[in-house]
Amino acid sequence: MRVRPFLLLLLMLLIAGCSEMKGLQELTGENVDSAGASGNPGGLVQEFELVMADKSDNTDQSLLQAANRIEDASMEGSTIPLVDVIEIRQNTEADEIYVAMLYRDVIRAINTFEEEVAIQNRLRLVVESAWIALRLESEGFDNLRIVLLSPERITTFDNMGQSTTALVLLDIIISRDDAYAYLSGERSLDKYMGLFAEGKLVRQGIPGDTRTYMGHPNHPFISVPGQISEEGEF
Repeated sequence: MRVRPFLLLLLMLLIAGCSEMKGLQELTGENVDSAGASGNPGGLVQEFELVMADKSDNTDQSLLQAANRIEDASMEGSTIPLVDVIEIRQNTEADEIYVAMLYRDVIRAINTFEEEVAIQNRLRLVVESAWIALRLESEGFDNLRIVLLSPERITTFDNMGQSTTALVLLDIIISRDDAYAYLSGERSLDKYMGLFAEGKLVRQGIPGDTRTYMGHPNHPFISVPGQISEEGEF
């Protein structure tokens, strides 16, 4: 496989950044033994919100269908989708479509550049699938925001055992025009990374900052505590 020097540089920066970004450490397996160390009280509260997801039936049905399309596109021949959408909204104040989803990829240590490329390619395909699924629902909005999450074990305050919260792995935003201009052309990891380099696809948050998902789930999902193995797999 031929990898362009530009793509090589971007991936080297991503790999180097893993040591500073806990969310990416979870994704790449560098931090699989550190889960639960923070005892984040916000995460504990959020766990109860996750359990209570989608009880109101107030979510627009077209958005629910878009979420289902995102999940279906990530099946890749499996019986379980690679992502599990937990929140999808049309945010008029921010002028964006917002989607948060649990990322089910197996977490393991990266040993080679080829493995890093494979991981970034799977992330790219998930993001592209989300953009495609949101084409109709995003009409009239300026931006598309995609948030990928990873469950993390936390110890409860009453010491009754461990619960699960969601750690932000990736939070990116792109203008709708730029997203669909990209989708209309060649889709590749090189072109996708180019969106970051050109400032069209922007990571949210501060590098090195650990963030817990604090949203309000409104889409049914099947991930529950206990589905995460000790090895850090979904």
